[in-house]
Amino acid sequence: MSHPQPGTTRSHLPADIRMTCRRQFEQSISILKEVKAETHTAYAYAGCGRLHKKQGRTAEARGAFARALEISERLGLRLQPDRVREELAELPAG
Repeated sequence: MSHPQPGTTRSHLPADIRMTCRRQFEQSISILKEVKAETHTAYAYAGCGRLHKKQGRTAEARGAFARALEISERLGLRLQPDRVREELAELPAG
């Protein structure tokens, strides 16, 4: 099995698996919001941002990271905001 080179932004997973991953994040976020599990919602948005980033979907990654950052800062989470800011900064301009 070949692995992406370091720094590569495109995912080498089959399209159906990528779509399943996106749907799983969307469903998870929906459920977490419904039960008001805000800390976990922030982590799920960050994970979704990482998935979009790996797939080269910069606008979607930026939106997910921004939402994760907003929730993390509002809740006063310690590590999450710094990590999300770093990942936002790594995204190409656009």
